[in-house]
Amino acid sequence: MAITNFPNKGDDKKISLRNSEEPQFSHSYANKLKNEYPKIWKAGGNIRGNQAYQLWTKAKKGEDTPAIREWIKEREAWIKRHYRDGQKFKKDVEPNISNVAGVVAQIKWGTIGNLGESKMKSVINELKKKLDKKEKKNNNMKNQEIQEIQERHIQKIEETNDAFIIYYGKAEKPEVELPIEDNYKDDEERKSVEFEKRMTKSDIQMRDEQSNTVVGYAAVFNALSENLGGFRETVNKRAFDGRLEDDVRFLINHDGMPLGRTTAGTLRLSIDETGLKYEVDLPDTPTANELRTALERKEITQSSFQFTVEEDNWEERDGQMFREITKVGRLLDVAAVTFPAYPDATVALRKLENFKNTQKEKEEYKAEEKDLHYRSIRELKIKLLNQIKPNEIS
Repeated sequence: MAITNFPNKGDDKKISLRNSEEPQFSHSYANKLKNEYPKIWKAGGNIRGNQAYQLWTKAKKGEDTPAIREWIKEREAWIKRHYRDGQKFKKDVEPNISNVAGVVAQIKWGTIGNLGESKMKSVINELKKKLDKKEKKNNNMKNQEIQEIQERHIQKIEETNDAFIIYYGKAEKPEVELPIEDNYKDDEERKSVEFEKRMTKSDIQMRDEQSNTVVGYAAVFNALSENLGGFRETVNKRAFDGRLEDDVRFLINHDGMPLGRTTAGTLRLSIDETGLKYEVDLPDTPTANELRTALERKEITQSSFQFTVEEDNWEERDGQMFREITKVGRLLDVAAVTFPAYPDATVALRKLENFKNTQKEKEEYKAEEKDLHYRSIRELKIKLLNQIKPNEIS
């Protein structure tokens, strides 16, 4: 009979949360967060994270199925990869919907990262207070709207065969809009936000056989991407304005020692009609020589870039969501990549979800505002009809 290899390879303990080496986060806290603050819950964890929470819940109830046992083993490996995901909050970083994804994911997996359970709860509780304050502000705006309607001046009342018509003056007030949350407290916090990665469908190659210079495009303008998990994307030709001065590295697979750097003059960025072009002078190192050989043999043919988005536009066309990146907030690196891996669109997917939620909130807010308007008119009509004398009705 095969051993379980749990919790580590060579071990033969029963696969269960009780025998796990990774401590569990409070399930009751996670359940309350899921039910009472769905906006925070949706901020991290993606589809597998939601499945992890469901399997965790079943395991807590004593269920023991092959799917649950497989998840418990997966959980051991998952937290080792994501243990430091909340590291930014050890500094003076204020939590917001855009930067708590790592902590929320740890909670969904029932794990405790390097912040510790107490600090994880503290981060989420601080964000809860921010959302509560925002909701209170929205409620105050609604109450103010009711008060303004009630204070309008009734000009006259007319009676028809089957109704009374009330004429009143318009309220002088600015259009009510939903508050916009500032996602970043300062530059340090902006740097703590997760970066996005995109593959570029453009060849990377040596300039010529005698040259040590690699040439490629980190981004191609106005080229429609593949489906990124719910949306497709283009990059506006002005998106990299101001980014050529960033401290950018050239890497392999976005990892390891830099093979070029803009501040050292060994990596040069430029903009042309095609996109964001880069040229890098390779050093005489084993890694650079391996890359040079791989490029010459066409074993590496694609580039990728890692970045944050400061401004973008979303729209829906024929049931498909499209995103245009109009301003890159920071360009971290450009890289030669060995595998055409699926682009890291996690951050963008959260922004898409936030966009959809915001649109839904606006629609709900307008519907509530319209309903309040008509209910207030009815209440005013009843109140007025109870106060006026019959000979005042024209």
